[in-house]
Amino acid sequence: MRFHAPRSASPSPERGSYRSQSTYGLNSESDDDSDAESAASSASTDSFCYRSESEVPPPPPRPQRPPRSAAEEYYVKDFLTSIRIRVNHHDPYEEFKRKTHEESLHVARVNQALDKRERHQKQKQTHAAMTQIRTSHHQKQVEAVQAALAHVSLQQEALERGLRERWNARNRALWEGLEGVIRQEEEKVRARLAEEERQREEEARVRREEEERQRAEEERKRKEEEQKRAEEEERKHKEEAQAAEAKRREEEAKTRKESLAAQKKKRELLGYTIGPEDFKYGQDTLSSLKRFRMRVVKSDPKLKAAWNAARRVITPKIGQLTDDPAAIARISEEICKTISAHSQPVFHALLSSLAKAILVQAETEVTAEPRSAVPLAQVTAALLVDLMDFEDIFWAKFTQRAGNWPAAAPTPTRDAAGALLDPTARLALMGARKDEPAAAYAARVVGLMRVYFHVLRTNMPRPLKGPFRTTRLWTWLVRLLQTPALHGYTIAPYSVHALLEIAGDDGREIWGAQWAKLLEVLYEGVTTGLGGDETRLIGGKSDEAVAARARVRVEIERLLAS
Repeated sequence: MRFHAPRSASPSPERGSYRSQSTYGLNSESDDDSDAESAASSASTDSFCYRSESEVPPPPPRPQRPPRSAAEEYYVKDFLTSIRIRVNHHDPYEEFKRKTHEESLHVARVNQALDKRERHQKQKQTHAAMTQIRTSHHQKQVEAVQAALAHVSLQQEALERGLRERWNARNRALWEGLEGVIRQEEEKVRARLAEEERQREEEARVRREEEERQRAEEERKRKEEEQKRAEEEERKHKEEAQAAEAKRREEEAKTRKESLAAQKKKRELLGYTIGPEDFKYGQDTLSSLKRFRMRVVKSDPKLKAAWNAARRVITPKIGQLTDDPAAIARISEEICKTISAHSQPVFHALLSSLAKAILVQAETEVTAEPRSAVPLAQVTAALLVDLMDFEDIFWAKFTQRAGNWPAAAPTPTRDAAGALLDPTARLALMGARKDEPAAAYAARVVGLMRVYFHVLRTNMPRPLKGPFRTTRLWTWLVRLLQTPALHGYTIAPYSVHALLEIAGDDGREIWGAQWAKLLEVLYEGVTTGLGGDETRLIGGKSDEAVAARARVRVEIERLLAS
């Protein structure tokens, strides 16, 4: 960056009379004037060398120059014009340098001010930090002095306390020595008196024990006689009560048996069943399928090969389902053709494999994505209609994997022979697997129930058996409400929510006001408990059950509001 100062006008008067010797090689029109001024100047200057002006010699004669031509005149004018243009020219670069200089100076001043302020702030901070350090150091010194004074005070107090304790100990030792002698004498007197008192008490105790023994012996004999009489009377009363109770139980069993027989006959006439019967029917069908049909197929190599070949064709088709009616119809038809091409017992073995493939797909896919239950249920409904005996086999496999939940029946406590079931066997009947977490078990069963509810609301071209009719939606909810043994499981509210979400609107259209009453009972069961009893909350009191009940409550409010 360059700095310069403007030139000042010269105070010398002679500078104005200076005439350059060069005319850039051109003749000037003002040569005569310039020569005259030069001569005058020379004369004025040289006059100092002469005595008088008369002695000054005249100027030399002016040389004769030829006149300039037109080209020379034009060249001179052009040259003078270029000089004027150059003199009056405004140079942007010089202007840029000037502005750059000013801006740089301004930025330098601003930076200097900022640096100065920052330096002052740092000095203030340093001064404050040093002040704080000195204050802290001074405080520590004060605390150290106070601690030393307190330590000295404690030492002095400890010394005084030790002196007082030694003095008191000396006094106590003196008094204890005196009192010890007195106590020894008193102890001797008390021991003699106590021994005499003990002897008297011992003699009195022996007399009392003898008297009590005699009274106890008489009381024992009296109580034994009374107990014998009471036991005899109690035995007679018990025998009479047992006889009456046996007669009453026999009459109640007879009445119950007649009532159950009448109800069963009425249900058979109407085509209805109860939950335990549906569950037992599924278990019996499963047992028959395993013992007869599957055992025959697995024991025959040819039948087993045909079964495996067809099963390898069926299982991938279940996994290829999409929500496309044309694809669903095509896959259903292909599965029907594949299974119908075989005869007994491979036909029933393939029906079992088909049911297992559908249920496994529901456990894996529907659990992750509930919407995938729709195409799976549509294929299941089509196969239930088209394949003979598939309803029974599918129900058997369904109760095997979902337990008693499809029938909404309590878990049996005894086997077919009447023996009590252990907890492991009861879990197996409920469809639970070994070492399966409760959350995984609930999610798996609810996925299966979603497919089942979608099947129930599907319009069938022909009526199916009881477990697959649309009326089972109502029946399932009523059975659940009437079975307290199922209320403590979180599967209950999750399954109810799935049913209402899938078929709630259909139930309102089918049963009308009765459906609304059933929903009100369900609402009571998920809010205050059935009958207002908190111990009868559907789902229990776990965190998962609370969330499931909230979903059921929202769904019921939606259905009742609409």
